[in-house]
This record gives sequence, C-alpha cells and structure tokens, in this order.
Amino acid sequence: MEEKKKQPIEAYICAGLLFALVVVVGVEVVARYIFQSSFSWSNELARFIFIWFTFIGGSYAVVLNAHIVIEALHTLFPEKIRPGLELVGDIVWVIFSIFIAYVGFTYCATLMSGLGNNSAAMDIPIAYIYVSIPIGYLLMAFSMLQILYKKYRK
Repeated sequence: MEEKKKQPIEAYICAGLLFALVVVVGVEVVARYIFQSSFSWSNELARFIFIWFTFIGGSYAVVLNAHIVIEALHTLFPEKIRPGLELVGDIVWVIFSIFIAYVGFTYCATLMSGLGNNSAAMDIPIAYIYVSIPIGYLLMAFSMLQILYKKYRK
C-alpha cells in the first residue's frame, strides 16, 4: 500500500476558507434570487475570506513550489552560477517576506490601538483582516526557510 503524503497546515486552512467562501456566496445567491432579499454582511465576509485565502494560499504555493519564477536567469547565465543565483534569489525572498510581515504586524498593532477602525457591514476590527498579510508572509518565509534548509544542508 502506498504511503499517503502529509499535507501542510496551509492546505487545510485553504480548503476550509474555500469551503466557507462557497457557503457564504451560495447563501447570498439563494437569498438574492429565491427570496429577493440580501444579507448586508455577506459581500463583506466573502471579501474578507478571499483576502485570507489569498495570503495563506501564497504560503501554500511556496510549499508546492508553484510560484512564478523568472526563467530568464536559467537561460541567460552560465550553468555554473545558476545555483548561486537561485540561492541569492531565495534569500532575498525570505528577507522581503520577513520585512513585509514586520511592517504588517506593526500596521495591525497601530490599527488595533485606534478607534473607529471597524468594517462597515460586520463592525469587526479591520485589523483582523489586515493581519492576514503579515501572517501569510511569515508563513511564506518559514516555508521558504524549510525548503532552503532541505535543499542546502549538504
């Protein structure tokens, strides 16, 4: 029997978020077209779920090695220096992700300390939505560091 590969936590979070998004949009469609009524919060909630899905999905794409890469590096430079260029690119990516996570957490802390920073329809702190950005980038950096460790531990 073939051993089943363990999925990262991002896969389960993305699946849950996608399911929630389908349910919220489905309920809104039924309410709007069958009952000729609409929920004030459904559009906003769908948007917020999609934002979280995007940034957690970005981390999952790192795990799957599914991000877009610039293939020109592979064709323009000699084979000898390509691994070094890939390593530099990966390190820059990790540093950028950590920087975005830091700036994002700082911004969210500022939002949480202010008053009146709530969403329009659901009246929840908007920082709960914005925190998806630094969490997503922190997960990206962590996943990238794991990949770098496995790749270059020799």
